[in-house]
Amino acid sequence: MASPWKRVVCLAFAFSAGLLLSACNLVTTEAPLFTAADAAPTPPLREGIWVGGKEKDCRFDETRPVTSWPKCANWFLVRGDTLSHYDADKKSWEYAILRDGRVSTFEDGKWKEEGGFLLVAGDPMIGQLGEEKPDQPKAYFYMGLRPTLDDQGRVIQMSVWPVQCGPPPPPAKDGEKPAFATQAPFAGMTMVENNCTTSSQDALRAAAKASEGLDATTPTAHWLREGDH
Repeated sequence: MASPWKRVVCLAFAFSAGLLLSACNLVTTEAPLFTAADAAPTPPLREGIWVGGKEKDCRFDETRPVTSWPKCANWFLVRGDTLSHYDADKKSWEYAILRDGRVSTFEDGKWKEEGGFLLVAGDPMIGQLGEEKPDQPKAYFYMGLRPTLDDQGRVIQMSVWPVQCGPPPPPAKDGEKPAFATQAPFAGMTMVENNCTTSSQDALRAAAKASEGLDATTPTAHWLREGDH
């Protein structure tokens, strides 16, 4: 579980730093575009069982205990600032904590700090995720977030999508090499190989809004019920 946002996207919060590093047509920067001064209040997730980005054609009865659900359900538990998920293959629990803008995960018997996460106010909200690895340059990736709140201000549904450089390229015709990056970058974007970069917050915000709906496979996580069964 590369970050809590993977589980809440899979969403659930499907974009981990590792996944993003292997993707294309994404806005990336070497330095963060936003700082703590741009941070937005982080509304709490409603505690209990969440279903995040179940795989296509995944069928199961949500009213039954989670122990009976197939792996494709991609469920997780929320308790305060901790997200947890049982890995049936490893027969162990994985945990992720987002605290003070830092993402920490517990996997394979040890804790690991994945990097920083900053939630930025706006329409849509923007998530800035820092990928930090020893002996490598820092990289920052961006996602758009649209939460749905209940009457107590708790998040009960979350849509998340990657901020893209522009509309995805058309599929390759027979005999042609596939293109991995857009052929029509959004305003303010500079293409760098198969991704792009910008130094403008306004350009990033506009790209985040324009990217919503570009990826029809982007899933949404939603709160299902209280408890852990």
